[in-house]
Amino acid sequence: SVPYYYDGMRYVGIEKFVTCAEEFKRFGECKSLMICTVEATTHYDYISSNFPSTVHTTAPSLDALKDMLVNGACNVIATEQLQIFNSDIEEGVANGTYVLGGKAFTKEPLAVVTRKNDREWSDIVNWVVRALIHGEKKGLKRDMSLCGQGNNNLVPFDLAFDNAVYCVGNYGEIFYTNFDRRDRAPINTINNGTPMIYAIPHGNINSRETFDLDSGDESSNDVARLDINENDFLRCGVVSIEDSRGDLTGLSVDYCHALAAALFHGNSAALTLEFFAEDDYNAIDALLNGTIDVLAGSQVNLETDVWLQFSTPYFYQNAENGDEVKVFALATRNDDTYFSSFVHSIMLTTVYAQESGITQESNRGMPLISVFGTEYSWAMREAIAYSGSYDEMYHKHFGTSPLQRGRNQLNINETSQLLSPSMNFR
Repeated sequence: SVPYYYDGMRYVGIEKFVTCAEEFKRFGECKSLMICTVEATTHYDYISSNFPSTVHTTAPSLDALKDMLVNGACNVIATEQLQIFNSDIEEGVANGTYVLGGKAFTKEPLAVVTRKNDREWSDIVNWVVRALIHGEKKGLKRDMSLCGQGNNNLVPFDLAFDNAVYCVGNYGEIFYTNFDRRDRAPINTINNGTPMIYAIPHGNINSRETFDLDSGDESSNDVARLDINENDFLRCGVVSIEDSRGDLTGLSVDYCHALAAALFHGNSAALTLEFFAEDDYNAIDALLNGTIDVLAGSQVNLETDVWLQFSTPYFYQNAENGDEVKVFALATRNDDTYFSSFVHSIMLTTVYAQESGITQESNRGMPLISVFGTEYSWAMREAIAYSGSYDEMYHKHFGTSPLQRGRNQLNINETSQLLSPSMNFR
């Protein structure tokens, strides 16, 4: 599903040493720094890559980690905020014994995971999460007088998703049922126009086991499935969308070229483009019947999500009524999870490059990958060699002025990240 909780590795412990860890300082007053982390975790990977072994040690479990801070085996622990909720460590933070660092050093978004071979169920789960977020944005709350009403049709886009809110509660109600109000970090609040471009972590991009490529699953075991068609070119549909701030259609076209470059060894021209009006449902039909392979500028909504998979959004646009937000992404068919994952990865690559300070000129700084097979190990580099980072793409089509960018900026300050496309509630 879309993430429902954003977290990351932070330092918790004695204030002086938390500052030392955040500043990577190990001398002077910081010479006694000792960081504890749980073994075999992303936190351990980060700490071991950024500190020598003399200043960190491991714990076998989260409970043991907390005990090591309390008994003085370390003066800082590396963990996530969620993992200290309702614990002695949180009480220690509240009474001033410990401090919680203000910066997250890793990304650890949480979501609901479903099987890749059941897209209908996956869509239902995804839109339930979105319904909870939409309910809070609209001020709708748990209301047992409305619970259980609405359409009982089991077609995903026709389900009464508002029952998730009326019967259980909106996102905020559920959060405050389980945690203190002080525990809700700004990033886990409803977005009202602050930067939202955010790259979900790529994970282990050098392990082909991620996709069970050798499992015999017809939908994923053949690297050649990324060969789009026998002519070796990408057929990219583009929805032509007007935006007063600049050329949104041009941005979508550049994502098509970046994807072609990633697929065809740097050949960004290995594609055909077919343009559709914003309200032309032929665009969806063309994707579903195989006339095109991917649709750029597709608006994320409940009805089309039944047949399509969407990448992380690359553009947010305020709707005409000023209240709702249109969300645009790359769309692929539901029946090819492997190709959809590749498309999603290339969109995220442009944001990853921006976060890492990698530009079109310095594209060799992008990592090589093996998760899609050795033929595509240079895919991320070749995409950025064409497009550059997200900001380079945005500046090309919208100019360099920071005014009116709104949500279309990297969320580097951990501001509000929760937003759902519009949904019709009773």
